[in-house]
Amino acid sequence: DSDLEFLIELYVENYESHPYTVLDELINFSILSFTENDVSSEHFFASLTDKTLPVFFKSIACGLSRQFVKLGKQTSSVIIEEMLPLSKALHSLMIEARNLSKYKNVLVFSLRQGLVIIDTVTKRIIPTLEPIFLIYKDDILKALFHLQKSTRTMQIICGHSKAVRDLKMSKLVPTVRRSLESIVLRVKELLKNNNCISAFEIGSLRHRVNMFALQTQIAKRGLSKTQILRASSGLVN
Repeated sequence: DSDLEFLIELYVENYESHPYTVLDELINFSILSFTENDVSSEHFFASLTDKTLPVFFKSIACGLSRQFVKLGKQTSSVIIEEMLPLSKALHSLMIEARNLSKYKNVLVFSLRQGLVIIDTVTKRIIPTLEPIFLIYKDDILKALFHLQKSTRTMQIICGHSKAVRDLKMSKLVPTVRRSLESIVLRVKELLKNNNCISAFEIGSLRHRVNMFALQTQIAKRGLSKTQILRASSGLVN
C-alpha cells in the first residue's frame, strides 16, 4: 500500500503536466476506466483493482490536499491561476467518493482530506483573495461555485455517516461540519465586503447559512416540531 501511495505521489508531482492536470486525469479518467473496466483506455492503471482502489483514492485525495496547502502559501496571482482547476478537481473527487462509497474508507479519506482543503481555503486562500476580489471577480466566483458543490457533497457524506455507522466517519463529522459552516460564513463575508452579496443568493450557499442560523435559533429557543417546520418556511420571528 505504501509503495502504491509513493508511486502515485511521484507521478503527480513529477509528470510533465501541472499536478492539478494529473490529479484531474486520475479522478475523471483513471477511476472511470477502472469502474467501466476499460482496459483499452490510455488512462487505465493495471495496478488499480478492487483491493487497491481505497489506497489509490487516498493517494489522490492526499495529493489534492497537498496542492491546496501549497496554494495557500502562494502569491495572489498563482492562487488566481490554480484555484479554479483545483476546485474543479475537488468537486470531481467528492462525486467519485459517493460513487465509490462501497469501498472501505473511501468516504473517510474524502472527509479527512476535504477538511484540510476547506480549512486551507477559509484561513489562507480567501484572505489572500479579498483585496483583489473585484479585479478577478469572475474567476473567483467560478472557483467558489465548484467549492460550494464540493461542500454540499461533503454535507451529504456527513449525513450518510449515520446510516453506515462508521466510527471513523462519526468522529470526523462534527469537525467537518464546523469547517463547512465556517467557509460558508467566510464566503458570505467576502462577498458582502465587496458589495457582491447578490452572488451569495445563487445555489445552496445561502440556504446552508440560513439553516445554520435556524439550527442555532432552535437550540437557543427550544422550538417545537411545528415551530421548526414554520421556521424552515420563514414563519418564525
